Formats: sequence, structure tokens, C-alpha cells
Amino acid sequence: MPPLALLTRPRPDSEILAELLRAKGVASLIEPVIEIEPLDGAALPDLDNMQALLLTSANGVRALAALRSAERPLVVVGKGAAHARAESEVRAFLEHTQLPFLASPMGKGVVPDDHPLSVAPGRSFALQNADVVLLIGARLNWIMHFGLPP
Repeated sequence: MPPLALLTRPRPDSEILAELLRAKGVASLIEPVIEIEPLDGAALPDLDNMQALLLTSANGVRALAALRSAERPLVVVGKGAAHARAESEVRAFLEHTQLPFLASPMGKGVVPDDHPLSVAPGRSFALQNADVVLLIGARLNWIMHFGLPP
């Protein structure tokens, strides 16, 4: 029996890897942990005014494209950003992209609640109406309604 590889990446990425493994005599079982559905017509951002952009996976590219094409994006800043001491990086990202943000209870203080991009006073409205949400050091647990509208 040939060796078997369990591929848990999104299906398009797993299918490419499965083909390469098959050529080397390795069978694959594709069971994605997450399914990513890119938006039709989503485009990469204009990079002319950026100093650098680093994406570590195809998922990062798809996520950035979804974020750039969103009509009502929202960034949720959580305790992971606080533990990482990423205050300046998160603030620079928010100010560069001009994306509205909401801090989780443990993410408060990474960027002040009185920052002009904070939607803390309209937390429920923002969560109910966002079409794309980017989590920075946050989890979709009970505090964030497991990713469902409140």
C-alpha cells in the first residue's frame, strides 16, 4: 500500500499538492479544514504607494483581495495583538488602510477606543453589517458570537 498524505489546506491548494504527490507515488486524502470562496472580480490592491507587502500564503492573497473589495469591512483586534505587543503595527495598518476596527475585551488598549476608526460605540451594528471581517489576534468565540451576527 502506498503512503497516504492527509491534506487539510483549502481544496484548490490541496489538489495541486495531491497531483505532485501522486507523481511521486504518494496517495492523498483531501479534507480541507476551511473552505475559502474568493469573491468574483476581487483584485489585488494598487501597490504603487506601498513600501512593502508580505503575504505568506495563497490564503493571505485571497483574504487581502476580499478585504479590498469589501463594502463594509471590519477589523477585530484581540488579545493576541496585545500579547504580541503589536500596538504600533496594528495602528499603522489601520491608519494606512483606513479600516474601521473593534477591539475585543482583551484587545482593548492595542488601539485606543477613542481612535477615529474605532466603531466601539456601534459594536453590534458593525458586527451585524460587516461583509468581511479581519481578525488580528482575535478568536471567534462566544464574545464574538462565534462569527455569527449578534
